[in-house]
Amino acid sequence: MENENGYPGTRWLMLAAVAVGQVMIGTTLICYAPILGIIAGDIGVSVGEISAAAMGTIIMAAAISSILSGPILDKFGVARVITLGALITTMGVLLAPVFDNSLREIILVRLIMGMGWGPVTACTSTVAARWFPVHQRGIVAGMVGAGISLGIILGFILTPAFMDAMGHWSLAIRSLVVIPGIALILAFATNFLTEPEIHETVTAEYDSHKISSDVALAFKSLPTYVGILCMFLFTWYMNAFNDLTPGFIAIEPPTGLGMGPAVAGHFMSAVQVGMLLGSAASGFILMKIFKGRIKPVLITGFLFSGVFMFAVKFPLVNSAPPLLTASLFLAGFFEAFIIPMVATFIATNYPSTIMGRIYGTTFGISIFGGAIGVFVGSTFLHMTGTYMISITMVGVVALLGMVASFGINPPKVFTHID
Repeated sequence: MENENGYPGTRWLMLAAVAVGQVMIGTTLICYAPILGIIAGDIGVSVGEISAAAMGTIIMAAAISSILSGPILDKFGVARVITLGALITTMGVLLAPVFDNSLREIILVRLIMGMGWGPVTACTSTVAARWFPVHQRGIVAGMVGAGISLGIILGFILTPAFMDAMGHWSLAIRSLVVIPGIALILAFATNFLTEPEIHETVTAEYDSHKISSDVALAFKSLPTYVGILCMFLFTWYMNAFNDLTPGFIAIEPPTGLGMGPAVAGHFMSAVQVGMLLGSAASGFILMKIFKGRIKPVLITGFLFSGVFMFAVKFPLVNSAPPLLTASLFLAGFFEAFIIPMVATFIATNYPSTIMGRIYGTTFGISIFGGAIGVFVGSTFLHMTGTYMISITMVGVVALLGMVASFGINPPKVFTHID
């Protein structure tokens, strides 16, 4: 297929650059998680302290950088911005063995890694809208979303393997540089592509509106906040579920199921495989089953992911390994619909000149929802000594997301021209 300027395949190189950028994000997000105990012992802190430093820092940095990257993306374009993001993240990975002697140094490394995320995450809707026709945008967003799940899987697999091979945790982290390195090469190559002519999916009420006016219109429109709310609730229950469920499976009764950490890791891999496949399939489901209607796909994603997450608390499911595996896989499969559908909603309903701001802000704010979800779930666990209320809360938040999805209507301040 040719792009609008007649150069075959260039849009697929752009898609590959953004998708591999998401793989980079998933890998750098999770790479510290499998070896937190080793790092804690090495620098003399508790596992809780290193968990907060390694995981909390990168998530907060990503949230801030996503919001800040939107205006930069809209001004300077996708190629320059994803190159910058990949470069910053690559630098953070390479610096791991240099700053590995204290909690403060690890926070610095994770801060650098996280600041590289924003320029990459903010690009999804813009690439879909500026480089691909409407009927392919959901598929593009789904393929990009699958990159994060693939990166998480690679991080879980490669980090311990590199640890065994290299002999030190920081060298293992540095060895992962091959993934951001590939992302950087692909991102740099996109600077030599000729971008297709911009055919606005939507236009403002008046052609004389400037970008600042479009931004103001967007943030005065209720659907913009509905999209933000959907993403916020999604990251709330997704992060809470991913944080709580391994402990629920591993810890001895009466708190958990008593299956041990290794078995818990095996079961949780079903969630990531489900998310990988669900993200990749979401665009095809949008076009083939729901005929391009985003709202029912969002509703389906929230409803069924919430049902299957809630199901793991019942003995009928958690006492039967095949049922537990299936429930975890389906929870991951359906929750993977949410990010691609919100990205597609933005790509098909806002002027492409402000999509970086809209998606960057939406993604950035949503990350704070993830932090709240983990805090609330952990608080209920602390108060009750069991996971039952925490898992119930996951289902309730997913239900709220389903309700919010009914409001994901095209903003009236912009008019379709497709």
